Amino acid sequence: MSVELVTAIYRRLTGLEDLSAWPLASAAQASLASALAADPDVTGRPAVFSSSLDEAKTAAGLAPLPCITFRLAGGSPDRRFCDGVEVGRVLVELEAWVEAGAIEPVHTILEHVATLLDRRRAAAPALDTGASGRVWWSEAVLLPQVVYDQAHAMTVGLTRWEIVSQRVYE
Repeated sequence: MSVELVTAIYRRLTGLEDLSAWPLASAAQASLASALAADPDVTGRPAVFSSSLDEAKTAAGLAPLPCITFRLAGGSPDRRFCDGVEVGRVLVELEAWVEAGAIEPVHTILEHVATLLDRRRAAAPALDTGASGRVWWSEAVLLPQVVYDQAHAMTVGLTRWEIVSQRVYE
């Protein structure tokens, strides 16, 4: 499920997923896109990378700021339910990177992300992972922590998300 889940998160955060039937989520997608820098490698898309910041290289060099990075942080499938079905609890680490000293943009970006991903808000549908599976639940399990990253000389907002999904396999 990892490739499908990463793709679903990327589509949701970059506006590739049509959320026009969900007014709050649609507005959050538009606001998030305007709060982020443009991805220089993908015309018309905000700077969202499924990697760490150090791995988020573009043709122009380092990732533009502000940007979002995210990656799967762990979890394992559980196949005890029945043959051909696994349920997974996956942790996703997500960071909002901005210029050093800027704190308000971090909170703004992470608020839009929460509107798009946190099912407790009921502002957006569950993530769509395609025909092979379904996301049942997603919620923030770590409140945003805003810190100064000395290695990159940037301000970063750190969050962790728990995503519960089901996948049918052969």
